[in-house]
Amino acid sequence: MIGGPGQGKSTIGQLICQSYRAAILEARTGELALDQQRIMHDTLTHLREIRVPLPRMHRWPIYVRLTEYSERILGAEDYSLLKFIAEQINNRGGAYSLTQGHLYNWLRQWPWMIVLDGLDEVPDTHTRRTLLQKVSEFLSDAAMQRADISVLVTTRRQGYNDDMRTWEPREFELVELSNQQALHYGRQLVTSRHPADSAFADLVHDRLIEAAKEKMTAKLMGSPLQVSIMASLLEDRVRLPTTRHALFADFYETVFKREANKIGSIGERVEQHKANIDALHNAAGMLLHFDGEKSGQADVHLTRADLQSIATDQLVAQTYENSAARKAAEHLIGLATDRFILLVEKSTDNWGFEVRSFQEFMASRYIVSGPEDQIMDRLRILARSSHWRNTWLFAAAQVFEMRPHLRETLLAIVAEADSQSMSDYLARPGAILAVDMLLDNFAATTPGLQQRLVKQTIEILDAPLLPVEILPIIQEASERDPVVRRLVQERFQAAMRAGGPRRASMLVLMRLWTRRYKGAISTYVRPRLPGTASSAKPDGGGESFESIWGSAGQAARRQSDFNVGEMLADKINWDSLSEDETATLSDFLKEAQRLRVLPQSGGIKGYSVRKVGALTTAKVAKSNGICAVLADACESLSEEETAVAEWLIRQIAQSVRQDFVGDKLSSAGPLPQRASA
Repeated sequence: MIGGPGQGKSTIGQLICQSYRAAILEARTGELALDQQRIMHDTLTHLREIRVPLPRMHRWPIYVRLTEYSERILGAEDYSLLKFIAEQINNRGGAYSLTQGHLYNWLRQWPWMIVLDGLDEVPDTHTRRTLLQKVSEFLSDAAMQRADISVLVTTRRQGYNDDMRTWEPREFELVELSNQQALHYGRQLVTSRHPADSAFADLVHDRLIEAAKEKMTAKLMGSPLQVSIMASLLEDRVRLPTTRHALFADFYETVFKREANKIGSIGERVEQHKANIDALHNAAGMLLHFDGEKSGQADVHLTRADLQSIATDQLVAQTYENSAARKAAEHLIGLATDRFILLVEKSTDNWGFEVRSFQEFMASRYIVSGPEDQIMDRLRILARSSHWRNTWLFAAAQVFEMRPHLRETLLAIVAEADSQSMSDYLARPGAILAVDMLLDNFAATTPGLQQRLVKQTIEILDAPLLPVEILPIIQEASERDPVVRRLVQERFQAAMRAGGPRRASMLVLMRLWTRRYKGAISTYVRPRLPGTASSAKPDGGGESFESIWGSAGQAARRQSDFNVGEMLADKINWDSLSEDETATLSDFLKEAQRLRVLPQSGGIKGYSVRKVGALTTAKVAKSNGICAVLADACESLSEEETAVAEWLIRQIAQSVRQDFVGDKLSSAGPLPQRASA
């Protein structure tokens, strides 16, 4: 299950597990304690309200936070998933201590439902590889036991690299809430928050309805988290911000003002120390996100000593004496952790942000603090990284809104990201960043600047990297702007002339486009598509992207036994490479020989038995000479060999996105530090 920040991936996983528990216990409610009976009643009521029936098949539900499991396998790679599950159960207490043997017996006798939550939160390539290997071993063992298991894995799209392709999973992607769904969720939310004041709940919901009528704010109601923040803001105000960054910023300020406006000394102290409380949150978010990349774990924590160190350092920088700074720091930490809901103690002396998006938002505020040259250097360093993407978008939005004189520099960073190396030419990280900015409603009030992002996005219309979610934005821009319309048409013409993978990718995209949309582009493209009647009309929906890929990939499926490594080797100009480059590319292709295009339900997208090692791919991605010959090789492939080009481009793109960049930040200004050991 793939979804964006705050779309409810973890909540859905937890609800699925809870529904299986309820199904098992429904007939035995009388045996439960009173508090458990209340939970049971509330769960059944909620499931009925959202029209989700109880599972007919009773499966034993297991919920695994992959960040917790990945922490346990670090340095102990023989630590099995089943052992982790047993320990998690034992840690809850009980009359008996379970062993792996007990669970194996149970696995043979009873169907299981396992939710593996947060694959994207394990960013380190080696740790993720080990984790997936352990999950694969568990599934293989279960298959040998003839066990009946359903598995749900949740991840963000930005942190997912087809890691589970070898399991041939069925992918579900969470879409944005419709206006009606957002308002329905908002109604439930305000009713649950204010059960004793229905009039106030109605008032807040009416304000949500008005917000949904405005084009700019309606775009900010696409996820449950954003609707929740909006509802909180509308308890105190009538109008809402129009960007995601402003939404989070206003939420933080609203929480702050509620504390500052309280009568007595607490409110006075909160108001008095606002700047330092802000700085503590920002530095904590930055340090957590920095360490998350460095350790390969998204679920990192700070100790109270770390918070003390951060607060002391920032006070010393304000000319406090060391002893006075330490004393004042303790006071600051108390205000920040006792009065606010963002920085919380998740377990004993493990502090962090309850919601990952708030950590990323706070880190972005740290990034945009300091001299402007440092700010832009940080944004330049982080522009390609998938780990830092959400943080980058927050930071860029703040620069765009608060420092309009830097807008040109900001867009130049995006444009330059596609031209720094030959791996950039293949992976197009700048164009992907432009897509993410457009999807984030970036520059919506400045059409000229937004057009430049759209133009950069058009450059990957014939590449296998374009997220289809961007199509409505390009479609709207092409109807509004003749320059954009001409660029799309020219890109289509160029891809048709080029043939090979470029033509195949463009045909897939345009078949989808013409079936979904009316307008100038569809009118121009439709008669030029092979096998498409010029009189065909868009149906507003049509086939899914995956089904169109499937039909486009029929030829590739017929060639499903071709060897990726050998096919690329035949197309490469080896004479242009140095001895070291030849050795590196040979190693890469040797590993690629173990990869085959498989006839999966997604058609042409179903490829690979296993991945090439991350270190090998990284060496390839860092070599301009190798990437140049690979780019030429891709262009010489036929349409039937499109899957090979797609596999190669995705390998390079993944390596570029996962390149560790955090350490480079030290060259762009000081970073917060943990407490000394």
